[in-house]
Amino acid sequence: MIGSYAQFAQFMGYKTKSYVNTLKKQGRLVFAGDKIDFEKSRAKIAQTANIAFQNVLDKKPVSETEKKQESAPTDTAAQQESQGFGTDASIKEQFNLAKAAYQGYQAKLKKIEYEQARRNLGSLDQIQKVGFEIGKIIKTRMATFAIRAAPVVTHETSEKANREYLMGEVEKVIAEIREELEQMKGE
Repeated sequence: MIGSYAQFAQFMGYKTKSYVNTLKKQGRLVFAGDKIDFEKSRAKIAQTANIAFQNVLDKKPVSETEKKQESAPTDTAAQQESQGFGTDASIKEQFNLAKAAYQGYQAKLKKIEYEQARRNLGSLDQIQKVGFEIGKIIKTRMATFAIRAAPVVTHETSEKANREYLMGEVEKVIAEIREELEQMKGE
């Protein structure tokens, strides 16, 4: 597919065509006449991606050497370059490349965080095994609760006394379950 800067920006998913101009200045596009060859340009961008990131790390813009050869810098540009800033175009270029590198590292960081969280959760089999054990503990404790409570409740005639007794027993059962779960956690 061949098309304009705006069409290529849309094809690649860029928000504006200004980045396409940056890619042209870097020599990372393939042209067919005055139009961009989309597939070949996409391949060239992918091939030269590591070179572009390396240039950011080296603090050398991709086309800085070419710019120096084509024209002599003005006094302001010479002062900026001597201070390590480069020209306005190279600053924007460096910023865009640094931003792309930053976004790449952020994505890698998110992936690492995801992998760590996934490892911490454990496998589905482990989670099901623990859930089964917890269910077994609760079932056993509730069965003993029923056995202990039945004779007391049937002989007591006061509703208030029964309620107080049952609440006390429920709290005991919850404490027993908590203790048993804490012991499981320690193992």
